[in-house]
Amino acid sequence: MENINKINVKDDYNREYFIKLSKSIVYTAIGIIIFFIPIKLNGQVLNLIYHISYKLQSNMKHFIEVCIVFYLIIGMFKEILKCNLKNKNILIISRIVALIFLVNIFFGSKNGLLGNDNVYLLIEEVVLNTIIVFTIGVLFMPFLEYGLLELTSVYLNKYTKLLFRIDGISFLNILVYIFTNPFCGMFMTNKLYREGKLKEYEACNIILNFSILSYPIVIYICGYLNINLAYAITVSTTVLILINMGLSRIYPISKKKKSYYLKSNKKNSYPKKDKLKKIIKYYLSNSDSKGLFKAIIDNLEESISISINLIPNIVIFLYIGQIILNSEIIIEIIKILINPVLDVFQVKNINELVGFIIDVFYNTIIGINNVDKSISIQTKILICIIGILSCTSISTNIIYIANNKMALKINIKEFIISYLLRINLIIIIYIFIVYLYSGYLI
Repeated sequence: MENINKINVKDDYNREYFIKLSKSIVYTAIGIIIFFIPIKLNGQVLNLIYHISYKLQSNMKHFIEVCIVFYLIIGMFKEILKCNLKNKNILIISRIVALIFLVNIFFGSKNGLLGNDNVYLLIEEVVLNTIIVFTIGVLFMPFLEYGLLELTSVYLNKYTKLLFRIDGISFLNILVYIFTNPFCGMFMTNKLYREGKLKEYEACNIILNFSILSYPIVIYICGYLNINLAYAITVSTTVLILINMGLSRIYPISKKKKSYYLKSNKKNSYPKKDKLKKIIKYYLSNSDSKGLFKAIIDNLEESISISINLIPNIVIFLYIGQIILNSEIIIEIIKILINPVLDVFQVKNINELVGFIIDVFYNTIIGINNVDKSISIQTKILICIIGILSCTSISTNIIYIANNKMALKINIKEFIISYLLRINLIIIIYIFIVYLYSGYLI
């Protein structure tokens, strides 16, 4: 009888192991298909998240606009009902102003309040596209948490640590930035940091140095500037690796804490032999019991909470940002900081390049649309690379970090210093590559 009981226990264990392994394989395959496999629909080659987003905007745009306004109203009343209203006056006023702007944009005359049609169009596009893609991406993100993070980590940790001082688990996070949008990527970065899977300096490194443009925007930039997509991706990847090897080791990353936000008993495991077998066994023995549906509901709840704070930030930051960046003082300051590098390397079209560097800090699409297509091809390529690798803009990570739901904090000074260092290094390395390739400077 005792032997029979042992056999039954073993059979139950094997059955449970098989079910968990099968579930992990199926969910991981679904996650890869949703996030990382481009599919051609309606003449566009994009992943399923973008296809779903465009379909929703086509068929349910007015309903989504009503939901966004409803989010704002909820957020406003939530702040009013909180204590310490004396310290919340500015926040409540900003939400009311954002609500008025959005109602005018969605349902009004769409002019007058903002004073600039480009600003109105930008706010409408960023709010709709970003929030929809962000919500869909966050909803499906649990499919990536069934062993894929651990699998990429164990195989890539050696290289990511050596090159960029980040854990191998970051690689999948970086792919989320590339294939969805920066908000989805930062949601995942913050979650990994909050769960004790990334150290503070690693999470800041990812946001400041790896939150590169999503693939659909890269396609748009290359098409607008008439640059070969494969060439742009190849050169940008080379420049990305070279500059991030340096930027990952200097300020502001070097000043960030080398500790976890939360101490976790589930430490990242990196076996040297039988990696696949051991990492599967490790994941199955340490995986959470929380089901997929519960994880999706939790993510939906968190995405709504973030959106309530994010939407007014988008409206206010973009409106104020275009006023600040259009001032002559800012333009002159940027010229002083960038011109020495441009003059040394005899870069052509300096005024156009400086204008783009200012615009792309505000929003990449605005920056690209303001580019004069008659400039030299070398400057076009440089602008393309800066657009792809700038990694910092008011309309993406600066707005998201301003969200009070973030466990990770990066101040505006760190963003600006990182951006200026990045731009100068991109220019230097790109010109050096051109010099080696063609034998002459721009």
